[in-house]
Amino acid sequence: MPELPEAEASRWVFDPVIGKRIKSVNFGEVLQSYSTDFDTKVICNVNSRQELVKAVQGARIESTHRHGKHAWLQLSNGKFLAFHHGMTGQFVTKGYAPVHYRSVSAKLEDDEAKKQLWPPKFTKLCLEFEGGVQISFINPRRFGKIRLFSSD
Repeated sequence: MPELPEAEASRWVFDPVIGKRIKSVNFGEVLQSYSTDFDTKVICNVNSRQELVKAVQGARIESTHRHGKHAWLQLSNGKFLAFHHGMTGQFVTKGYAPVHYRSVSAKLEDDEAKKQLWPPKFTKLCLEFEGGVQISFINPRRFGKIRLFSSD
């Protein structure tokens, strides 16, 4: 289970895209040969992929926040996209090897291979921003959650 430093570090993944517009929203299945359909166990309180895309696409990231093990993005349209990592959820940025808080026994070649596979296996949500930056939330064990809230 992610510890607080990991939850805080995951929030920093979005620092480079603060102020940038979300250009597209994908759920992994159209980008890879394996199927990762809209996962209603992970993506909560949203009725359909269209609802989430409509709420998020085109909005700018205004700020990032964390409270405990919950991290969320404040969007320019008054919505909040919230993440709870569960046991295995993490953010991965295209072109960068995944960040590991603890020492792992993986070889450097493995990390290089992981940088090439996009989106990563177990992607639940992939956001593409202006300028081409892509960030995916991966969640192999599906204990993490993605929720959409409104400031209303």
